[in-house]
Amino acid sequence: MINHASYLNAERKLRLVGLLLKGADRYGVPRAAQRYIYRNTDTTLLRAADVAGYAKRIDAGVLAILWMAISAKMNLLVVSQDDAARAMLLSIAITFAHRIEQLHIIASSPESLWFSDMSRNTISIYGKWHSQGRVVRQVDRSMELHSDRIVLEKVSGGEAKMLFAAASSGVPFMSSIRAVESGKALIEKLTSRQFKVADDSINELDMAISIDGSGIMEMTEFGWLSRAEVVAGEVMRNGDSLRTCKIVEGGKPVAHAIPESKTIRAFGLLNGLSVRYSMIELSARRDVIAGTLDADPRKWRDALSSRGSGP
Repeated sequence: MINHASYLNAERKLRLVGLLLKGADRYGVPRAAQRYIYRNTDTTLLRAADVAGYAKRIDAGVLAILWMAISAKMNLLVVSQDDAARAMLLSIAITFAHRIEQLHIIASSPESLWFSDMSRNTISIYGKWHSQGRVVRQVDRSMELHSDRIVLEKVSGGEAKMLFAAASSGVPFMSSIRAVESGKALIEKLTSRQFKVADDSINELDMAISIDGSGIMEMTEFGWLSRAEVVAGEVMRNGDSLRTCKIVEGGKPVAHAIPESKTIRAFGLLNGLSVRYSMIELSARRDVIAGTLDADPRKWRDALSSRGSGP
């Protein structure tokens, strides 16, 4: 939902294209804001250059793993104390999403995240007037809109509970959290009184990505007994068992962990591929990224989104 105050602020910075959203009244969108809003060309190129510049700091193999995880519809949480770095990585993640996916993007301002594909179907701006209750309603509305994926700029409180509940119903998410915890400590933080993620939906977290200003430092996969992903692990307070696996450490892929990783298995199951062919696809995506990092930002966008979610 775009409130009137945020809409007026956005109108000064963005160009409007067409009245495309049918039945928006049903979802509480003001008539004055019942339009898709996209950035003008100058802003888009500037932001694309920023995103490409940040991506150059990250190993191409690590980005290929991220790309494959998104294609496998895994639920991702970016973990960092650096607000700018989190926004940059989420912007890269949006670029990796297939261009035909209907994304429900929930951000604090029109310029918080960079995205440019005209297929992005919903932009929710809650600005400095936002409240936690409004964000919760936006996440809930994304399920009504049958979104393919929720992109929430940051979880800071009770909206995390609704985000994980949406994942339980089949709507994957990408989000970020201002934290330093990893592994079991991150799970305990999410299920604390601050974030209120329910014990029966915390197992929807597939991957946590720890970053800083220099790029991705660690990628940790979460395997859950309740989802038949592991046969044993550390017992959690809800009786479930958890096993974590670092597939990226020190900014580089952990070679021996990749063939057995959850990302490879999930991608293979979704696309009917063996581990061998999933590894070939991972290598191909690494080559695409490596060949695009030094290209024009517009080529960065086109090269990645044109490959799609499968091989």
